[in-house]
Amino acid sequence: MKNRERAIRDRALLLTDPLISRHRDEVEAERPTTLTAEQYKQLQGYRQDLRDWPESERFPEIEYRPEQPAWLAELIQ
Repeated sequence: MKNRERAIRDRALLLTDPLISRHRDEVEAERPTTLTAEQYKQLQGYRQDLRDWPESERFPEIEYRPEQPAWLAELIQ
């Protein structure tokens, strides 16, 4: 079960990497960003929660898996 949950966690990080990269590129280019500042903050918080999760006492219990922001599913499909 731990290996499965780590794989899910790793996949979530990989799927969100392009969003982080694009946002940073847009900011550096002084262009309008695809993500709002609040979405970017939520995304970074979610990603940090994913990184910390395997060290949690509740890992790998599914009900304690970090919850992705509601708006994220539309952007990573």
